[in-house]
Amino acid sequence: MTPEVFARHVEADWERLRGGPATVPDEEITRLSSFFVPPPYERLPGDDAGFRAAIADNRAFGNWVKRNVFPHKVPGYAVVTLSLKKTGVPPGDATSDQMDTVADLADAYSFGALRVSHEQNLIFTDVKQSALLALWGELKALGFATPNIGLLTDIICCPGGDFCSLANAKSIPIAEAIQRRFDDLDYLYDIGELELNISGCMNACGHHHVGNIGVLGVDKNGEEWYQVSIGGGQGEHASLGKVIGPSFAANEMPDVVGRLIDSTSKAATRTSASSIPSAGSASNRSRGASMPRLIKDNVIVEDRWTLLREAASPADVPDGAAAIVPLALWRAERDALRARGEIGVWLKPDDDPELLAADVGALPLIAVDFPQFTDGRGYSTARLLREKHGFAGELRAIGDVLRDQLYYLRQCGFNAFAVRSDRNLEAALKGLSDFSDNYQATAARPVPLFRRRAQAVTDGPSPSIERLA
Repeated sequence: MTPEVFARHVEADWERLRGGPATVPDEEITRLSSFFVPPPYERLPGDDAGFRAAIADNRAFGNWVKRNVFPHKVPGYAVVTLSLKKTGVPPGDATSDQMDTVADLADAYSFGALRVSHEQNLIFTDVKQSALLALWGELKALGFATPNIGLLTDIICCPGGDFCSLANAKSIPIAEAIQRRFDDLDYLYDIGELELNISGCMNACGHHHVGNIGVLGVDKNGEEWYQVSIGGGQGEHASLGKVIGPSFAANEMPDVVGRLIDSTSKAATRTSASSIPSAGSASNRSRGASMPRLIKDNVIVEDRWTLLREAASPADVPDGAAAIVPLALWRAERDALRARGEIGVWLKPDDDPELLAADVGALPLIAVDFPQFTDGRGYSTARLLREKHGFAGELRAIGDVLRDQLYYLRQCGFNAFAVRSDRNLEAALKGLSDFSDNYQATAARPVPLFRRRAQAVTDGPSPSIERLA
């Protein structure tokens, strides 16, 4: 039966049933409505000024609001989703002590109202905007404030073989392995909204068939394997996912998900379309296994930023991408660039850092180019940005960056190093510890050695660097 034929049957049934004994009359709906009295809402002016100021002042709080707080029909109130998807905890799991605390919080913040979503999270339905910052603090202490609602790690997962006798395979260990693999909020935000659902059997308690990525546990000769589908979706335009091929072993599943995301990002770059519906908001740059790496804050990390050396207009910057643009473009199109996504700026050796003096508080990243490792102008640029202009964001060395430069770059204020691609990162990392100490005052250690010895001042990074940790 085609969808069109099925729809005609439904409409015919509706015509037959409408107005019959099963129809609930308007009078009965009115009577039933009287049992559902709205809470005693206060008359509030709308957006709370303190709430908006807290979003601007506190990035972590702002991220939580963006992902976990939703508009309310009553001015001055909001709907809050408590994420039960903290990495290392089974999706949707909560202890009795946590639930006791949630009940107290519901009384304090939401007129005692608490709901459970089919995504295995909890919802406070009626929270004042002015109380959101305090509630966030309470939920953080409880472990229910992970800002990942609607993202990859907000996994729907059935109990699986650990608890259910119907299951063909375990589900919870698969969910945990995927959460641990992608436990990086910057990466998750770059990917965008993406639903991953896991079921341990065909009863589909985890809704795997309508996940953008669906995982189904199957039994193969007494062993647990996992079938993967893509393209499913729930809501008004629901669709069933399509199985992509043979099943996979449990230990392969995080890599399978990574490859799906990586290939989807590459497809988006080529065609501006994605085979996984919700991944369309991901950055137009391949992530996952092929993602570039760099040294940042003394460790090797994946690089979520895209360096755009030739960008000449905002149209050259992918929407939503974390992009590093030339200084000239930033100065000409500052407002337009901010509207497109997270933006950093890169400087040539002869660019005057004074031109960024008014922007250092707003920029999350400034990169300084070294066309040749022998060009020392970038060292001075870094010290001016840190010490004169007070830049406290990521300061990155790009270009012809080699191991022997790293210690000295660090002393001038750089905390991130995009080492030349033909050089080994692990070997370069050791360059940061070439010397155990330095005599002179630097951006990294503003107190010289003789004063530290004389005054017994504890050696440590300068405030500007420390804030980057």
